[in-house]
Amino acid sequence: MVRRRTCGRHNGRVISRATLACLGSLLWTFLILPASAHAATPRLEPSDGSHVGSLPKQVAIPTHGKVTTAYVMLRNPDGQMEQLIPTVGPRQVTAPLPSTGPRGEYEVAYRLVGTGGHVTPGTLRFVVDRGRAPRVAPEPRREQAGSQDMPIIGLTVGAGALLVAAALLVRRLVARG
Repeated sequence: MVRRRTCGRHNGRVISRATLACLGSLLWTFLILPASAHAATPRLEPSDGSHVGSLPKQVAIPTHGKVTTAYVMLRNPDGQMEQLIPTVGPRQVTAPLPSTGPRGEYEVAYRLVGTGGHVTPGTLRFVVDRGRAPRVAPEPRREQAGSQDMPIIGLTVGAGALLVAAALLVRRLVARG
């Protein structure tokens, strides 16, 4: 009886399937999961970077999913911080703004918590063109280094660990074959 060696073809299939599984996992990790975790869209009112004549009555943050909790803070051109009291509706979160304020750049920082604990942070900046002059010179804006990059770093490390584990599994399967 003559035995045919099919080990090479079998190992090729195992490697192909493991590679496809790893690529599918990476696709899931980087494309699908981040998209499902967001509770808000970038379309805000007033729009980010806009110039308005006077201070709007409220800020509106449209939402995709159900928001359970919302935190909204305002920094005015005087450098003062104020916590706003948001109202969570079925399609948006609104927060009333002060009735008066100085001209200059306002920054609204929000953090929305959706069902399942998904958190959506964001920042909105707009400029009021009319009003009294700010009491203090505005400080240059400092971006928080790494605050937006942390989830990407975690996903990258996790994906790398997944790839290493898959490579070790494929190597073990090939060695047994």
